Amino acid sequence: MKRRTLLLIGALLLSLTELSAQFYPRNIVSLRGGLNISSMSQRSDGQAVGKELRNPKIGWHIGAVDEILLTDDMPLYLDVGVMLSNKGVRYVSEVPNYVIKEGNKTYEVIHKSVTQYGVGYLQFPVCVSYHLYFGDFTLQPYAGLHYDVGLWGRYVSSERKRCEQDSSLNSRTKSVESLFEHRTIGRSDFGLMLGVGVTYLERYYLGFSWEDGFCNISKVSGLKLNHHSNFRISVGYNF
Repeated sequence: MKRRTLLLIGALLLSLTELSAQFYPRNIVSLRGGLNISSMSQRSDGQAVGKELRNPKIGWHIGAVDEILLTDDMPLYLDVGVMLSNKGVRYVSEVPNYVIKEGNKTYEVIHKSVTQYGVGYLQFPVCVSYHLYFGDFTLQPYAGLHYDVGLWGRYVSSERKRCEQDSSLNSRTKSVESLFEHRTIGRSDFGLMLGVGVTYLERYYLGFSWEDGFCNISKVSGLKLNHHSNFRISVGYNF
């Protein structure tokens, strides 16, 4: 009798354990994409330069993430992904460059220059996330690392001179160079990734994340381009 009771209790505990393990999805595949708002610090001879001119660059990202359950006891997941991500930085300067005087007339020429780095990366994020359940919603904070490989990169420099008094003085020039062909920057970047996602009905995903690069990606002597930062807004669908 006692033996039969122990067997029943053991079978009950085993079934409860299996039910608990089935409560959390073991594998979640998600397609995600969205907006990048990126920037990049620049240092020359040990001093920060261009901080007052630095502007964020608007880009995009798209890819897939596989969330793998790590333990049956809690909703702890390993998030492994692959993304195409476009990041960079813009430096903008607009100042009165010079004044032309002709008789009683004075012409002020405004000189605006824009320098933009734009890089397309193949990104491999690896993070650990924890799922918190609130009715139809799931909150997913996560942290981890990302490794980026540059696929394409452009350096775009444009200058515009504008005079409101005399349009004949207006001019615009633009030059485009490949960052990798001219060895301006390296292809690899590596850094930290922090974020939080919200899933509705276990299908519809909205996420916000922050990336901070660790590497000096510049190949120009004396110039450092590091801490390639990026704020991401993502939407997605879980399968």
